[in-house]
Amino acid sequence: IMNGGILTCFDASTGKVLYRSRIGAPGPYFSAPVAAAGRVYTASSEGVITVLKAGDTLQVLAKNDLGEPIFATPALSGTMLYVRSAGHLWAFTTAR
Repeated sequence: IMNGGILTCFDASTGKVLYRSRIGAPGPYFSAPVAAAGRVYTASSEGVITVLKAGDTLQVLAKNDLGEPIFATPALSGTMLYVRSAGHLWAFTTAR
């Protein structure tokens, strides 16, 4: 993911670009995307967590604005997603 919320998806076996698109959450991105259970989680420094469906096409499942900057990479443990923002440590379940 690049600043401006531009995500590039590659085929891991060939290196071919499958898509490059905006995810709808602009701003700088200092953290790395993380993936689990068929989902990819990105965090913009403007405080937006975007949940994407892992796959060959871009599908945004959710956007959650935490209202404060995020500079750290989210952490996954079991069914929990932990996010460190400028003022809080958040914990979200990834289970449905």
